[in-house]
Amino acid sequence: MITIIIQRRNKNSTCTAGTFKAISSKKKGKVTGYTLEPPDLGNKPDVSCIPAGEYEAYIRKKKSSKWGYDVIQLKNVPGRSAIQMHAGNYPKNTTGCILVGSLQGRNAVWKSKDKLAELIEFCGDEDVKVVVKD
Repeated sequence: MITIIIQRRNKNSTCTAGTFKAISSKKKGKVTGYTLEPPDLGNKPDVSCIPAGEYEAYIRKKKSSKWGYDVIQLKNVPGRSAIQMHAGNYPKNTTGCILVGSLQGRNAVWKSKDKLAELIEFCGDEDVKVVVKD
């Protein structure tokens, strides 16, 4: 199993910024990076980050993704649907999802597509769990 642990570090009126670490129960190594989510607006759909918690997830293949690339989709997020970890740089690039990046800027993440590709490759065909911590 792959466990992706997201640690939220900074919440402001524009966004929720954090870090992530992906570890495997089957193989050595890990993937680390930065996350960017919408601000915390009480789990309001499309404009708020999701509640902290543990979520089963899966790799949603590009053929069924609106993005044209593989993403990680979380299951059973309370009051929400289609919550994904995908590429993007700014809060405006997410409607409640989690952006990943290799570098972090002020209210931004950079090299997002590269970091997402690295994370997807690391996950391979293993089961995925996403743990979001405040």
